[in-house]
Amino acid sequence: MKKWALLVSGIVEVSGAIIIYFNPDTIFQSDIPIQMIYRLYAVTMLILGLICLLTARHYSDNDLISHIFLTVMFFHAVITTMLYTADNSELIAPLQASITHGILFVMFLFAYLSDVKKVKVSE
Repeated sequence: MKKWALLVSGIVEVSGAIIIYFNPDTIFQSDIPIQMIYRLYAVTMLILGLICLLTARHYSDNDLISHIFLTVMFFHAVITTMLYTADNSELIAPLQASITHGILFVMFLFAYLSDVKKVKVSE
């Protein structure tokens, strides 16, 4: 299930990066034309999405993949809380973006908890 969570996250991040890079006005609203910052953010999203897609493609149970998975999971948690408290003057739809990242975080959390090894307690 971790592999599918990484795949969905990668698709969402890459598609969001393409939208923000070519048309940042659909997400951000600003009076100051600072398109370079939006494009840098889009490139960062693209790199994170590609890391997720490559991790899903070459998935195996090892420590590196687990660390990447946990990093992306907490990334979505942080973005969820940041967007939930964002002002409408900065973003066009912060609540919808917060819900999207929240759903991704919950999906990652369920995938993580479903793969946790059960520990036998010996008495």
